Amino acid sequence: MVTKVGMQYSFSSAIQDLLELEYDIKDAYKAAIDRMTNDEYKSYLKEFVNDHDNFIEQITELLKKHKLSFATAPNTMSKNLVTKGRVLLANMRSDEAIISAMVNNEEELHAAYKKLRSRDDVWDEAEMMLKEALDKVQINKANLERIKSGLEV
Repeated sequence: MVTKVGMQYSFSSAIQDLLELEYDIKDAYKAAIDRMTNDEYKSYLKEFVNDHDNFIEQITELLKKHKLSFATAPNTMSKNLVTKGRVLLANMRSDEAIISAMVNNEEELHAAYKKLRSRDDVWDEAEMMLKEALDKVQINKANLERIKSGLEV
């Protein structure tokens, strides 16, 4: 699925949707951790959950500063079905399939951060956070791909 985050009319709407996507990705990581058998994989995924907690906190603070509404949990009806659903379907196969599902989720999140960074209406105080988050998402995606291919992270 190609994310629609970043394609909204205003930056404020786009970042609100990014926050929802972050919650959905975090929820998918939790589902993955609950379903995996490899404890080493679980440990890595728990670190990634911490990264997403940090992104959620930073985005929430930005939205509060601009006196905008913000999500406080995953959107159980829309994107969450896709991000968490990938993990649930992959669970029928293997830990490696779950990791592949998480790679897809990180790719979607990476695309969202790239779209937001390329907008003309990015808030000044959001630019550094978006850059750092994009960099971290890229690292996490690369690490998931390394895990998937059996390499050391």
